[in-house]
Amino acid sequence: MNRACWAVASDGRYWIDVALGTNPCRLMLDTGLTDRAGVVGFDLAPTDYDRMGRSGQLLAAGPRMRQDASGAWVWLRCGFLAAQLLDPVTRVGIGAPVRCLAVRNFANVPSRVGVVFFHGLAGCRVVWELDTRIWCVEYP
Repeated sequence: MNRACWAVASDGRYWIDVALGTNPCRLMLDTGLTDRAGVVGFDLAPTDYDRMGRSGQLLAAGPRMRQDASGAWVWLRCGFLAAQLLDPVTRVGIGAPVRCLAVRNFANVPSRVGVVFFHGLAGCRVVWELDTRIWCVEYP
């Protein structure tokens, strides 16, 4: 198997390379970004979400209720997009594109990728090397 790896950043976060549609992006890995329906793969900053909408690569899916950090329920725009993991060295796509729901998050919150996206990477395996603090995806 081939392997693509990302080292932890100085702030303790992991930043992963993903093509949202045809736009390469660096997104913060968020293992806590999950939803009961298993469809939300991305929380995007307004600038990233709006860029995807303008490019025509986001299929609008209407608003979605979400509970914010204060416990209040808010409506957020969302849409489906195709995303593909990118090898950080070669910039080549890993696996087939995965269709996930992207939510337009609040300003000043970084764009994030959650576990639903990784669940769609058929034939791949995530290896989190805790001692060396490296996040890897093995792929055929």
